[in-house]
Amino acid sequence: MPPAVLDPLVLLPSSTLSTDRARGLLPSEVPHADAVFNASRAGLLVHALSADPELLMEATEDRLHQDHRAPGMPQSVELMRVLRQEGHAAVISGAGPSVLVPRDGGRRWHRSCAAWSPTPRRGDRAGGAAGESGSALW
Repeated sequence: MPPAVLDPLVLLPSSTLSTDRARGLLPSEVPHADAVFNASRAGLLVHALSADPELLMEATEDRLHQDHRAPGMPQSVELMRVLRQEGHAAVISGAGPSVLVPRDGGRRWHRSCAAWSPTPRRGDRAGGAAGESGSALW
């Protein structure tokens, strides 16, 4: 059976965080077990995206970046945690503070998302205008 079509959404906060500051929040060394954990998630993510989206929650778990960067983007990390508790495989996008949600189109969004600018991504680099297709879910 082919995988479900994912409709990624990027939630943009009103605040910003420079990549340099975000990188500065990371420790210079990490426990070996955490590095192995994250490396295993990379392989699982490829499988989840190509064949089994039910594994996205597990595949997007992180031990190296998000918690360490939380002091620089507390609202982003809190929103990510709320969405994950509701079953959405939300992650901090890149160095942050945007939140990426690979959604399946069938779930309602938490009301705490309303203060964020939703930017649907349809496989093109330009994305969509804020509020385009995702706003009906807020």
